[in-house]
Amino acid sequence: MSLALTAEHRHDLAKSGLTDETIFKAQIHALRPHDLDKMGERIKRHATSALVIPYFDRAGKQNGFERRKLFPAVPMDNGHSLRYWQPPKSGVHLYLPPLFDWQALAADATTPLCIAEGEKKALAGCQHGLNTIGLGGCWNWKLTLDTGEKIVLPMLECFAWQGRRVELVPDDDAWGPGREFDILAGFYLLGLELIQRGAVVTLVRLPHFADLPKTGLDDYLLRENSLWRDAWDRLERLALDNPRFHVLARWQQDKRAREAERDAAKSRNADEPIITTVGGGVQCDFPAYQARLFFDRFSTARGIVKAELSVNLTAGAEPTRLLTGTDINLKSLRDRGSVAASLARLASLPPWKTILEIGCAKALTSHRDGEPPERLSPQVSLEPLTYQLGPLVYQKKATVLYGDGGIGKSLLGLLAALAVETGHSIAGLCGKAGRALYLDYEDSWDVHQLRWQAIWTAHPELKADVLYQRGIAPLPEFAPTLARLIAQQHIDFLVIDSLAYACGGDPQSADTAMRFFRALRPLPCVALIFGHVAKNTPIDEKSIFGSVFHGNSARATWEVRKVQDVGGPVSRLGLFNAKYNLDGGHKALGIQLTFGQGHTEATAFDVTEEPDFRKKLSHPERLQQQLRAGRQSLPALAEATGIPVETCKTTLYRGQEAKRPWCRRVGEEWEAVSRASEAQ
Repeated sequence: MSLALTAEHRHDLAKSGLTDETIFKAQIHALRPHDLDKMGERIKRHATSALVIPYFDRAGKQNGFERRKLFPAVPMDNGHSLRYWQPPKSGVHLYLPPLFDWQALAADATTPLCIAEGEKKALAGCQHGLNTIGLGGCWNWKLTLDTGEKIVLPMLECFAWQGRRVELVPDDDAWGPGREFDILAGFYLLGLELIQRGAVVTLVRLPHFADLPKTGLDDYLLRENSLWRDAWDRLERLALDNPRFHVLARWQQDKRAREAERDAAKSRNADEPIITTVGGGVQCDFPAYQARLFFDRFSTARGIVKAELSVNLTAGAEPTRLLTGTDINLKSLRDRGSVAASLARLASLPPWKTILEIGCAKALTSHRDGEPPERLSPQVSLEPLTYQLGPLVYQKKATVLYGDGGIGKSLLGLLAALAVETGHSIAGLCGKAGRALYLDYEDSWDVHQLRWQAIWTAHPELKADVLYQRGIAPLPEFAPTLARLIAQQHIDFLVIDSLAYACGGDPQSADTAMRFFRALRPLPCVALIFGHVAKNTPIDEKSIFGSVFHGNSARATWEVRKVQDVGGPVSRLGLFNAKYNLDGGHKALGIQLTFGQGHTEATAFDVTEEPDFRKKLSHPERLQQQLRAGRQSLPALAEATGIPVETCKTTLYRGQEAKRPWCRRVGEEWEAVSRASEAQ
């Protein structure tokens, strides 16, 4: 039960103009005194009370995260004061005030959004009718993974951004002299991220009130009162290309300048090629001669290194192909001389002998040395790692989704490709706009064409072209051709259907699995790969069919299961995160497919409602689900959930003693805390 707010708490919330109704809906409450004692010796010594601000998901349900405002603020050794506290290693989250339907707002890109720093500012904005998202801090829209990589918060990927108007509202002190790399930089970089997703972003400059140390969105709305709307429209708004932000953009310009300088250094010597690697192949461009050599399909035997060589002249709008897939021994003078003579007969101008000598040497060195080493350094700036298809597929990474045959994996693949092509969200899958390629080893173009038409008939927002490629050879053999196609078509997202056919050879061989992922890694796009499971495997022991390296080599794996007894035109699928290398894992997803005459509709559903899926849920989730039916004894809970009695007992006692208890013991029985609260 939440504790009543003190006069000090109410005064603090009133300074933001928050009404009792808003405070009630936001479920803000006082912290119990003994919980304050658990927050560390320094806080215990200085703070006397705290406000608890729960966070919510898009459906308006508490997501388990909360921040606490301390009264008074706690002095720190660095001279600053700690005003807000959250549990260690609890990450960062977006604050979605539970005053609006955020699921509808996320999907509707025609609805403008505001983003401010702080929960109270977001609540004040929503209370006045502004669709306002809160950041826990100006940099708290990025999540640091265990690997040290930074990604944009997955919640942001669930919003449709294309064409959406977004206003970023920092406090007025962010605009002070020398503050560019303090507060303003966080909002500026967030704006760049949203612009990359298609949003139209401006920063709103709040006025300074002389009697306030600084002006936040809540201060501004409270001061303007009922006249705020007219005044709001007159506030200064700055686009991200405004000269005010030139200092913040300079690091990007400096980076481009350094890259241009390196390119210029390469071209100072006409005989020095520009070397790039594409899908395991080596491309040598000679700008002075307008010639391009491409080496791929390398093979080594008894000290001889061979490759297939393609040669183009790059003058004009379209390259002129002189040779395609010619075998050449990179170490053989005779082979190089023979190929040079053949090229001279086709085009006499470039010095082919010189070009081939240099090109073969560069290709041989690149093949032997692999990618050059790179330095891990705090001075290196990288784009944050984010999702290409949230929450399944990270950018630049591979995910394997596996399950029984015939349950709809291929249809999920097409849905995923369309979500990426359009940048839309569908049934919990959030696509970042990009180009998709469906590499199919199992079916045919006409089958997928019919599926595509059925999907966009039910979901017109997903109507887009998807490039389809029939798999004609195992990926280790097909990778060079595929790499060129990906580069030519600017592909960002690759669907491979399916792993067993694409890997070539025995799927249970470790060497086969490693060859597949070695071929996949150089491809310049992310991959969603479908895997099968072994037949007659117990349902609780299902894994990707074949070598364990299929799962070990992927950065994430998801198991897909189907409800067996739905029947009719409805199919319910549960997606369960089995492996997660880059974060703490994700809750299960539920996708319902409804089939009609010429249309296929995909919607999300709560997987905890399906008995067939409960064994895949965690022990606390299964017990909470069972307790929703009413008070039960320990043996009854164990029998109903299939969890051993001792494990049930341990889990229930932990649930009773948790900071946010979800159960309690009543005599010899257990009940959900929510039911007891409602009864009282």
